[in-house]
Amino acid sequence: MSHQKELGALTGLRAIAAFWVVLHHYFEVFVALIPPLLVLKPLAQSGYIGVELFFTLSGFIISLNYLDRFRRFSIREYANFLWLRLARIYPAYLATLLGLLALVLIGRHLGIPFNRDDADLYSPQGFWASVLMVQAWGNGEAVWNVVGWSVSAEWFAYLCFPLVALLLWRIRTPWQALLTAALVLAVCLALHLSGWLGEFFPFTFVNLLRITGSFVAGALMYWLYREQVARGWNWNFLTLLLGLGLPVAACLLMLAGLTPFLTIFMMPPLILGLAYSQGAVARLLAGRVLLYWGAVSYALYLTHFIVRMSLSKVLLPERFVGTSLLLRTGVLMTYLLVAGLVGIALYHLIEEPGRRWMRRWRPGNHKASALKDRNS
Repeated sequence: MSHQKELGALTGLRAIAAFWVVLHHYFEVFVALIPPLLVLKPLAQSGYIGVELFFTLSGFIISLNYLDRFRRFSIREYANFLWLRLARIYPAYLATLLGLLALVLIGRHLGIPFNRDDADLYSPQGFWASVLMVQAWGNGEAVWNVVGWSVSAEWFAYLCFPLVALLLWRIRTPWQALLTAALVLAVCLALHLSGWLGEFFPFTFVNLLRITGSFVAGALMYWLYREQVARGWNWNFLTLLLGLGLPVAACLLMLAGLTPFLTIFMMPPLILGLAYSQGAVARLLAGRVLLYWGAVSYALYLTHFIVRMSLSKVLLPERFVGTSLLLRTGVLMTYLLVAGLVGIALYHLIEEPGRRWMRRWRPGNHKASALKDRNS
């Protein structure tokens, strides 16, 4: 099977994950401007698990593109892998961080704090930890770009990928893959929710636990996909059931006062099913619009919270309470439009050019491998 096969439905799923996170962070704006949108509260409050969907997708896609390179460990191949992953995540990440630095410094000069916790959130130590992408490796307190912790966690997963590859090469049966995925998810979730590691270490490692379970489970789903396990199942129906069931289950758990993190067990089979399926859900996700936003999703994710904080300085939603519905809808659309445009600009002006430039300068670069790595 070609490891470069286009899996458009998974790209579209990235867009859905990003939209869910945006809903989570923008919900207060939505409700302040249009109170009836409060009906979306359970869906919005559970939106942070869209990050787990990103992590699970990442484990699948990274394994798809790089597992064969780690059949045997090679320092040179490892360095090349890390450079390629840096090319994918760092240009947009660093540009966003530097842009935020400029906004914070301008705000302080003008006497306008960019955040209520300005001093703690925007410390010099936190900035340099963010530059090195290690800010999420301890207790995971938010610093600088508050969504940047997930990029730090993703970088940790890349550094550890040879160990994940070693695990995958040792899997022999589908049951081993399924049970290992379930066990890793369960252990990481239990340690995350209990904070038990904090009893023995200075840190709880909460963010590293979040990515470890989901990333490894996604990688094991790739093992099943590679071996064509369960390909004959009715994935057209199952992806519809899982695709609708995931947000519904998250909402029901929120309403019941339980954690929506329990839905992470639905994500790996959903991703495996979408890799196989040619049904309605897969076709919808692979449509032109969601494919485009899937490509832009990383840039949108990096910038949307900064956009929200910036716009709240000039378009504070509470100022529009009591105004016409048309005006309030216009303000809401302004938030969404600016967030989308900033994400698109970052993708086209920084992320893609930066990735291409870094790939040209990667260790051992040669033209024959350039096309092969294009979508990794």
